[in-house]
Amino acid sequence: MMVYSVHDARFFLPVLVIVYLYSYNALKLILRLIPKMRSQYVALSITVICLLNGYQYMRATTRAPYGFVPESADYQAFNYLSRNVGDSDLILCPGPRLLTLYTNRRCMIFAWQLSPEENKKVCDSMHVKYVLTMKGIAEDFFRPYLALNKPTDSVNIANGYVLYTLK
Repeated sequence: MMVYSVHDARFFLPVLVIVYLYSYNALKLILRLIPKMRSQYVALSITVICLLNGYQYMRATTRAPYGFVPESADYQAFNYLSRNVGDSDLILCPGPRLLTLYTNRRCMIFAWQLSPEENKKVCDSMHVKYVLTMKGIAEDFFRPYLALNKPTDSVNIANGYVLYTLK
């Protein structure tokens, strides 16, 4: 039988039809050799065998990786932002989707292709009010922007989180 290593389901999708056709043709050949067996039982047993083989792979790949779940410092920062940042205020941060998910606040990220001056123009046109830096996550990327746009205030929210207030 054809062996196709599956590391991620999206890489398997283009080959799925070919694998099904291959399996169908192989089953037709096997079923001709075993005329006394009912095709439903053969198909069911092959399906069960495939599902059992895939179950081990599914268990190994569906666990959340270590460090995936937010830690207590992350929750402190999320709670602080939820309480102290207005709904209409825009936060510039390295993880806007995650931050929006946990705080329900408007967030955006820099365009990495643009220079700090061009990013400043974009952020000024969008009326960015806050810049959130996270220790170890794109810190160097925010330093030139903060040098161009002097913050009026900064708050150390939690371990590694600093919120800068802009004009």
